[in-house]
Amino acid sequence: MPLFIWLDGEYWWQHRPDLWNWWDPTKPGYDPRNKENVEWFSWNSDDALKISWLNWGRQIRMLPPPNLMSPRYRAACHEKMRLLVPIILDWWKALPADQRHLLAGVKVGWESSIGVNNFYYPNGNDLLDKPADEDPRHGIKATEVPARGLVQLGYAAVKTAGIRTEGQITEADLAEVARRHMEDLARLASELGVPRDRLYTHGAGWKEKELLYGAAVNPFSCPGWSFYRHAGDPSKDAGVQEALARSDAPHWGAVEWLYQGPRTVDAWRDALEKTLADPRCRLICIVNWSSIKDDAAAHEALAALNAADAPVEKPNIIVILADDLGYGDVQCYNPQCGKIPTPSIDTLASQGMRFTDGHSSSGVCSPSRYALLTGRYHWRTRLQNGIVGVFARLQGRRPGGRTSRAVHRALARHRQACQRVPPTCSSSRLAPDLRRHPGDETA
Repeated sequence: MPLFIWLDGEYWWQHRPDLWNWWDPTKPGYDPRNKENVEWFSWNSDDALKISWLNWGRQIRMLPPPNLMSPRYRAACHEKMRLLVPIILDWWKALPADQRHLLAGVKVGWESSIGVNNFYYPNGNDLLDKPADEDPRHGIKATEVPARGLVQLGYAAVKTAGIRTEGQITEADLAEVARRHMEDLARLASELGVPRDRLYTHGAGWKEKELLYGAAVNPFSCPGWSFYRHAGDPSKDAGVQEALARSDAPHWGAVEWLYQGPRTVDAWRDALEKTLADPRCRLICIVNWSSIKDDAAAHEALAALNAADAPVEKPNIIVILADDLGYGDVQCYNPQCGKIPTPSIDTLASQGMRFTDGHSSSGVCSPSRYALLTGRYHWRTRLQNGIVGVFARLQGRRPGGRTSRAVHRALARHRQACQRVPPTCSSSRLAPDLRRHPGDETA
C-alpha cells in the first residue's frame, strides 16, 4: 500500500513545552520568552495565548497555536525535518524500481492558516483553569475573514514577519504568513532531496476564492488542498482553480478528501472520477477512514475505480508466415476438405483468436516479408520490378553447368542479407534489394 507521509508541527506540539510554556513555572519548559513563539490577540506579546480551540467534528481544547514566523519555532521545524526526511528518502531509495510508487508523497503544512483550526474565544486565557464543559460552543464563522467571527489572531506572526506592526490585520497579511510558512518547509524538503513530484503542501480555504488558497503554491512543491464541500467535483472550487492557474507544478493533490454526498456506489465513484478528471491531480488522500470503514458503497466504488485503472496484460502474439500456404490448407479453416493435418496450429486457433479476412501485401515471399518486418508497403522501396531479382539471376548458368561469377556474387550478397534478418524471423528469402535505404519514402 502506498504511503503518504504527513509532517505536522502546527497542531500537536505538546512535547515541546520548551517552545510554548511561557506562563507556568511549575511545568516543564517554562520560559517567559516563549511568548514570542505563540500567537497573540494584540500587537503586544503580553497578550500571548495560553489556550485555543479546535473543532473537527467536536470542539476540543488545544495548546496555544505557534507563531508561524518565530525564529525558534522555524528552527525547531527544520531540526526535525532534517532528521525525518532523510529516513523517508533512505527507505524510498532502497525500494526496487518497480516499488518506488509506494511513496505517494510527503506533505508539509496542514491546512496552514491562522484563526481557523486554532481559534480563540474572548477572554479565552481566563478559561484555562476552568472545566472544559464551561467553554463557549458557538465556534467560528469560517467565511468571515480575517477574524472568522471571533478574536483576531495573527499579530505575532505578522509582526515577526515584518509585514506590519500596527493597524488592522488583513486577509492578505494572514495568507502571506501561511504562504511563507509552507514555502519554507517545502524549500527545506526539496534541499534535502524530496523530488517536487513527491512533495506536497496542504492548503485550504473556507470562503469561496479567499486568498488563503494561493498560499499552497510555491516553486518547490506540488500544491494540495482539503476537499469536503467540493469533494464531489473539485473543478467547482474556484479558489483551487485560481491557485492552479498560477502553479507551474507538475501535479496537485487532494491531500485531505472526504465525499459528503449521497452514500451510493455511483455517487462515490462519480466524486472520485471527477476529482481525478484533471490529469494533473495525482493523489487523493481519503481521511476520517473510520467514518466510512463500514460503508459498503464507498468500498465498492473504490474497488471499481482500482479495477478500472489496473494495467491490462499485454497479449502474446506469434506470427507464422508460410509460403505457398492457402486458406484451406489449415484444418481449423477447412475441417471438411483439408488434406494436411495441422494439430498444433489448430490448438493455437482453439485457444486464441482466428481471423477470416486477411490480406498480404504481395503474392510472393520477399515483398510480403519486407512489409511484415518494416510496416511499409513493398512498392515504396527502390526495387520496382523483378521482386526477387537475385533468384532470377541464379538461372543464368553457363553452358556445362558452371555458375557465373555474377551468380556467385549474388549468392554471397544473399547470404549476407539473410544474416541481417532479425532473429525473430526465420525467413531466408528476404531479398537484399528490398532493404530500407536512407532517403526511402516512409509508409
